[in-house]
Amino acid sequence: MRHLIAVGLVLLFVGPAWGANFALSSEGAVAVADSEYAHFSARSAIDGTWIGPGEPSDRNRWHSALEKAHPHWVWIRFRQPAVISKVVIHRADIVGHPVDFVGEYSPDEGLTFRTLFSVTDCRMTPETWTIERTFPEVTTDNFRLRILRSSNERNPDYAQVSEIEVFGEYAARAVGPAVCIAVLPDPALIPSDSTGLRVKETPNEVEFRSNSLRIAFSKSEARITALCWDSLGDGKLDANLLKTDGATLELGRVFPDSDAPASTIFIRDGNVIRYETMHPDDLQSRWEIRVEEKSVRTVLALAVPGARVARMPGGIRFAFACDKTPVAPLANPNEAAGAPLPCLLHAPDFGTLLVEGSGRLIGESIRPQARWNASLVPMKLPRADGLYVMPAGASSFEITLSVRGDTIPAPELLG
Repeated sequence: MRHLIAVGLVLLFVGPAWGANFALSSEGAVAVADSEYAHFSARSAIDGTWIGPGEPSDRNRWHSALEKAHPHWVWIRFRQPAVISKVVIHRADIVGHPVDFVGEYSPDEGLTFRTLFSVTDCRMTPETWTIERTFPEVTTDNFRLRILRSSNERNPDYAQVSEIEVFGEYAARAVGPAVCIAVLPDPALIPSDSTGLRVKETPNEVEFRSNSLRIAFSKSEARITALCWDSLGDGKLDANLLKTDGATLELGRVFPDSDAPASTIFIRDGNVIRYETMHPDDLQSRWEIRVEEKSVRTVLALAVPGARVARMPGGIRFAFACDKTPVAPLANPNEAAGAPLPCLLHAPDFGTLLVEGSGRLIGESIRPQARWNASLVPMKLPRADGLYVMPAGASSFEITLSVRGDTIPAPELLG
């Protein structure tokens, strides 16, 4: 509560000082969301501007993906720890503002969350533009708005906000927990029979080619730069079915990577390629790929120093170029797991790859870029908020891609 005190002819307001807004990109904050629609990204919710009377709702807002159901969330990480006690939420469109929602923070990088406030059945009017909530002071480096229901009755899965402000004072930097040491397992793949393979090596790249398969690897980073197959075995492999970013590790970090670069060692041992990488957050990975005449076997090993959350379990993402040919999966769909392995990847004019392993395929079509991302990941299921828990310690994940020459349905997919 604020009090008026007369001092001479000056009126002073004495009461709580809410401090600075730490949820600003200009102050070093970073925002991510469970999903985004078009260019209405989470970044718009911390840019210091918001919609007011008479302004169109799409001038400045975050909007969730159209096809994704609640809960939706916007998670903000501050530049450094702060003592916070107040949050202001600026709505965008009156149709689509948060109705049931929770303000929360995580003390352990997203493994758990603690509630700061909870609101049920919030009904805003056209004249109401903000929702303010105060709470006992807490020291944290993050805040998450988790939206359980929005006001858009015609499209009940839509969610949007214009801006989120989080007020407080910067705190002294706390000493982080001791970092556990996780050790990668020994390499899993050894060279094998390379009959039918031709190898071309340059200072920047190594390419393996047979009459059925072509695959190329970068020497400077963990990346497959080219992939093509020919089910007929005629050697028609000049096309590259991947986009320029190729196939890369999918570690699913929630917040953007540190500015510090990853350090990767490239090793070639006969027909085996190894990428050993130390990532900025002390996570280690070893990606092994063995190429044979009609198959590619790959093993991804991870050493995670401390449990964390991720958008996706660690796997491999292939960025297929839809402007070259539309690669499409054929699988036995599973409501919980999407497209479990084994499955087929079919490319018109090139044929079919059989994908085997203990995981699943997650597909994502990005039409403006003529891209289809196929992520091959372990068989893990997300939490209710859509995030995955990566436990501390070592783990590995294996898949095999095989060129199929038959035209009948794969026996692995029947039944």
